[in-house]
Amino acid sequence: MISSVFTIVLTAIILRYVLELEHKKCPCSLTWQHTFIKSFAPVVLVVALLSLLVSPKVLMEALRKNHALGALFITYVTVAIIYGIVLVLYFLKLRYSQCQCSRDWKQYGLLYPLISLAVLLLLVIILNAIVVFGLVPKMVKAIKAKKVTRGASPKVANSVKNSSKARK
Repeated sequence: MISSVFTIVLTAIILRYVLELEHKKCPCSLTWQHTFIKSFAPVVLVVALLSLLVSPKVLMEALRKNHALGALFITYVTVAIIYGIVLVLYFLKLRYSQCQCSRDWKQYGLLYPLISLAVLLLLVIILNAIVVFGLVPKMVKAIKAKKVTRGASPKVANSVKNSSKARK
């Protein structure tokens, strides 16, 4: 739900920025990327709004049952990946051009796919480190220990710890 709201806000900022550039008739910004972003951003908005209204469980069930809807969803995801790449390339093109009419704080909204990818990559690295260094059993043990002591008085918690040590 939070990601849908985040997507709606950023896509609205991006769409407004692209439309403002078109209204200004900024020559360096009026490219095929501009047209693609302007055309696909409303689709992203509609899908994000639908994901707010429909629960993920119902959506997944509908995708499994209806093959045409599943194919449409796969097409959307594929085009959305291309859209993310186009956003980053468009940002780089505008940022490193000598064009002053495209300078605006909204320009940085074009970077959200790159930032999302960086966060995802960081999470993957952290999860891999947890698995590689064998921290999963230690984390499970720590969580179990917290569950035992949660809500119990310190005397009871100490007696539980002492009795478990005595069994070992």
